[in-house]
Amino acid sequence: SADEIAWHTQAILKHGDNPEPLVLLRAHRKAAQDAVQIFIYTRDQPNLFATTVAVLDRMNLDVQDAKIITASTAFSLDTYVVLDRFGTLLTDPEREETVKNALVKALSQPDQYPGLMQRRIPRQLRHFDIENTVDVTLNEALQQNMVEISTLDHPGLLARVGGLFMMQGLDIHSARIATLGERAEDIFFVTKKDGKPLNNEEVKLFSEKLKAALDEASNQICQH
Repeated sequence: SADEIAWHTQAILKHGDNPEPLVLLRAHRKAAQDAVQIFIYTRDQPNLFATTVAVLDRMNLDVQDAKIITASTAFSLDTYVVLDRFGTLLTDPEREETVKNALVKALSQPDQYPGLMQRRIPRQLRHFDIENTVDVTLNEALQQNMVEISTLDHPGLLARVGGLFMMQGLDIHSARIATLGERAEDIFFVTKKDGKPLNNEEVKLFSEKLKAALDEASNQICQH
C-alpha cells in the first residue's frame, strides 16, 4: 500500500548508511486483532529468511503473511505480518524491544543460525486433514525455480521450511507467504548459491525432501 511504502521509505532514509539491520514494528490495521507488521531492511545475505523465521518462532510469533523482496542494490526488504501467541507485543515496550534486538543481533551474525525449536502443537490442529503439496517449476524469464507449497499451517512451519532451504544451499530471492484459514500457501523463488536454477534431477530430489519434511510435520501433529 502507499502507506506502507511511505513508512518504509522514511525509515530507510532516516537509517542512512547505518550498517546495522533496520527492524520496525507497528500494528497491522488490516489483519486480525493483535497482528503486528515487522519490516526488515538489511543487506542481502545467505540464510536471511531461515534466520528471520527461526527468530520469530523463538519469540512465539506466528507468520501469517510475508513478502520477501531482494532489490538490485543487494538489499533485502522483507515485510512479515505476525500474530503474537501471547498478545502482548504492542502493549509491552520491553517485549517489543526484545523482539527487535533479537532480530538485529541474529541478522548481524548470518553465519550463526539460531536453529529450530521444539514446538507444542495446538490441539485443534489435529482435526484438520490438509494434503501436503510441493510443486517446483522453472521460471524461464527469471532463471529461478518457483517453489509452491500448500500445507497445514502450524507453529514452526516456516522455521522448518527455511531451515531446509538453508541445508539444501538455496538462496531465496523473493517469496510470498499467505495463511488461508488453516492452510499455508507459500511461494518462493530460489536459485543455488551460484545463481543458477536447479536442474531436473536436483528439482526431483529437493521436491522429495521438502514433501517428506512437510509429511513428517503432519504426522507429528496427528500423533499429538
